[in-house]
Amino acid sequence: MSTVSLSSTPLCWCGSACSKPFSDDYRQCLDCGSLFLAAPHADDYFRVSNDDTGFYSSAYWLDYLPSAHGQPDVVARARADLPERCLYWLSTVLRFRQPPGKILELGCGPAAFTGLLAEAGFEAQGVEMSPAIVDWARKTWNVDVFRGPLEQLSLPPGSYAGIAAFDVLEHLPRPLQTLRCVADLLEPGGWALFQTPCFRTPDQTHEALVERSDRFLEQMKPEEHVYLYTEQAVERLLAEAGLPWVRFLPALYDYDMFVIAAREPLTEIDRAESRAALLGSRSQRTALALLDLNDAKQDSERYWRLKGEERALSLERELREYRFGIPRTSESFGRAEAEIRRLESERRRTAAELVRAMEDNERLQLELCRLRLEQIETQGRLPSETAAPAGGS
Repeated sequence: MSTVSLSSTPLCWCGSACSKPFSDDYRQCLDCGSLFLAAPHADDYFRVSNDDTGFYSSAYWLDYLPSAHGQPDVVARARADLPERCLYWLSTVLRFRQPPGKILELGCGPAAFTGLLAEAGFEAQGVEMSPAIVDWARKTWNVDVFRGPLEQLSLPPGSYAGIAAFDVLEHLPRPLQTLRCVADLLEPGGWALFQTPCFRTPDQTHEALVERSDRFLEQMKPEEHVYLYTEQAVERLLAEAGLPWVRFLPALYDYDMFVIAAREPLTEIDRAESRAALLGSRSQRTALALLDLNDAKQDSERYWRLKGEERALSLERELREYRFGIPRTSESFGRAEAEIRRLESERRRTAAELVRAMEDNERLQLELCRLRLEQIETQGRLPSETAAPAGGS
């Protein structure tokens, strides 16, 4: 059987009709290296005419994600995203833009990040497909959320300082068309920020990934992931969309790529300067406090990770010394074996302490976010701070 498919209709986003089978569900483009669905979905599959039809209706958030992938429902996810993903994304945004500024989140879902952007002083807006999720996000975060798709919205060109799309690119059936729309919406000096799964081994077979249980296999979800890109393919895609300046940033997860793109090179803002921009309003100071706590959490995790690695190396050295230097008398051999068991036990205890410390840090972060959400809810019930006091003269 031939491994190359030549079709009169291009199947890959890049326009190439030359591909080979990669797995039961995906083919690999021989031009750009991207993976794409072997059996593309019909257009109606993505269209949400109401919340009863379409893959990305409310059922996607309320039923599919919890049942198919064990993810929390929309309410729990909005809360869980804040202490980790959203703060990481906000910290990155502040490297390239200070508030104020208009930022759009494409595929915002429960809109936790859109809400955090608003807290930080940006004019934040979101786009989502499900009417029910759009309504929930508007009411929960008090931000503008539009019902997509983006291409059908009448948003003014050149009106956004930045557009973010996290875990969205892989879902787009016509990525080049959507990204050209993104580029048109950016103001001069504007940027687009993306997080998407990264296909790092285009020269390897699907069988090789399965043999070593590669985490990328988890991203091969034919129900929703239409394209899976290499870094080179994303760079080409963005350039063809009108965003030729591309920079890859450290990703939060090892199976992702994190990339910012613009028409022209961007200048990174000094960290101290970007954080100082959050000293204005009460909500900005709250966002800054969350960022500071997240920084402290990451510093603590790095410290304990390094300490654990150092201790493990030290114990390994001691173990080797005992194993190769054990005297051959029964008495000293017994003492050496006991010492080896003690060292191995200490190593396991050190590893357990490291895990507990990281869990404590995570619980602290979640508790802080819970308190912040309670504060936001409490503030929403308080009378206006500018109201005149009751009573006559």
